[in-house]
Amino acid sequence: MRMCIYGVGLFLLAALCSPGRGQDCGTWTQTDVSGPSARANHAVAYDSERDRLILFGGTDDGGNGSGAKQDTWAWKDGAWTPLATDGPPPRSGHTMVYDAARDRVVLFGGWNGDYLADTWEWDGSAWHLRAGGGPSPRESQVMVYDPARGVTLMFGGAGSEGSMGDFWQWDGETWSYLNTKVPPGRFAAVMAYDLSRSVAVLFGGYDGEYRDDTWEWDGQVWNLAANNGSTPREGSAMDFDSVRNRCVLFGGSTGPGSFSDQTWEWNGSAWTLRSEVGPSRRNSASLTYDSGSSEFVLFGGYGDPGGFEQDTWTLKFTSGPDISVPPQDTSVEAHDPIILSVESNGQGTLTYQWRKDTIDLDNGGNIFGARDSTLTVFPSHLADSGSYDVVVSDDCGSVVSGPALVAVSCSADLDANGTLDLFDFLVFVNRFNAQDEAANCFADDQFDLFDFLCYVNLFNEGC
Repeated sequence: MRMCIYGVGLFLLAALCSPGRGQDCGTWTQTDVSGPSARANHAVAYDSERDRLILFGGTDDGGNGSGAKQDTWAWKDGAWTPLATDGPPPRSGHTMVYDAARDRVVLFGGWNGDYLADTWEWDGSAWHLRAGGGPSPRESQVMVYDPARGVTLMFGGAGSEGSMGDFWQWDGETWSYLNTKVPPGRFAAVMAYDLSRSVAVLFGGYDGEYRDDTWEWDGQVWNLAANNGSTPREGSAMDFDSVRNRCVLFGGSTGPGSFSDQTWEWNGSAWTLRSEVGPSRRNSASLTYDSGSSEFVLFGGYGDPGGFEQDTWTLKFTSGPDISVPPQDTSVEAHDPIILSVESNGQGTLTYQWRKDTIDLDNGGNIFGARDSTLTVFPSHLADSGSYDVVVSDDCGSVVSGPALVAVSCSADLDANGTLDLFDFLVFVNRFNAQDEAANCFADDQFDLFDFLCYVNLFNEGC
């Protein structure tokens, strides 16, 4: 693992560099926007219909319920906007998901001094109480929306009798208990839905011990996918990156009073540590994937040494440099220089490899700058015509520019067959005798010896 910090200012940027993977890099960026007050154990869901994140509730107390919150906020275009201060009673430790089929944010349970078991839905402008029955009162359960089956899934949590291990689904009208073999009971775990494989991924939590097991629900059975990987922890935050097809996890508690600042990802078979730089150590934050901007948004949590946090961070993964100005098409006369350039930016050191007709170029002969941002071919020849591009690489990967078409012309190649021979000279003589403007090599108003000498010089220079 290679970790790079690229700058500190009004914003803090921390780059998660894994060049050995040859796939992508992630950059944590701390924003300077204001928004919800400091809190932890809030819930956030991404509303894909309106392309915004919806946040509700949370707490800034030590667990007695006195600091539970009731406000609703939206994150869109890099800013927080308050939406409502009424709706569900104040709470923390609740869970929320977005039901894309019904265009509703679904909220269940939580804690405000009492364990809660109510189900609410946000329709885009207001909250509505939907059900008071179903799962028993609880907090710190996990919940995802399963689009393949059109239901919301909920597992575990903590209630009056301690850790729970029951499994439920909400179809928009009623809760149904799923009587199947389940993972060991726990609370403060994380769960995300892997759209690429149509499975719900459950990790970690606490049941008297900190857990590091990974389970997957495929719609029929729970399967133990891994029994180690990320350090055992509870109170992490996790969501699914639908572009890269990875579950990304941040933070959590790895022991009493021990908080994590690690970023991990699950690719369907193994956990990989991506970074230990970025947001400060914390648990009970929210991490939500914003599909509209293809980035994760992290808010709040309880950290060390800051206590309840109020900061907002974004995590953006890139697969290589960004080419801002690609090489451009050009036409030159033989012997004149061909000059192609590219402008790009990326993470770490940029490298370049110019290609002609997809074949790598090397310096030598008339080739200069084959591995620089500017390529020069001098002197040029007819054979240098073709399609040129450049492979630009950084610590995150490589991208290929669009093609630049280069056309090299040769005034002496009058029959346009790519070679100079007697036939070209005969074509010139015939044009000269016919006083064809194409034979006015000296580019004056006369046809005379100077035109002959001009053409002879062009012929001798070759193409």
